[in-house]
Amino acid sequence: MYSPWENIATITTYNAFRFSAVLVLREPASRTLSFSEGVRRKEAVIERRSLLMDKYGLLKLSYTMPFLSYLPKKEWEGGALQAYFQLYAPHLLEN
Repeated sequence: MYSPWENIATITTYNAFRFSAVLVLREPASRTLSFSEGVRRKEAVIERRSLLMDKYGLLKLSYTMPFLSYLPKKEWEGGALQAYFQLYAPHLLEN
């Protein structure tokens, strides 16, 4: 899955056993472009990589981009990852 920074609307976080995050896309990822074509066009794209993934599951995933399955909360707050987002995508931290 690929998306340009400008297509990422926000970061949604979940406080469960561990801290996890999902990037919410402004425009859903295309399911018809190849990964390389999406990168070339700077358009969000998702490719089916598993036989277990059906079309509905792929459609559902095209609206969000999981980027961390878990992350200790202390590593996010004031950590290097948050500094990276402040540098490259400050619009994502304004919420």
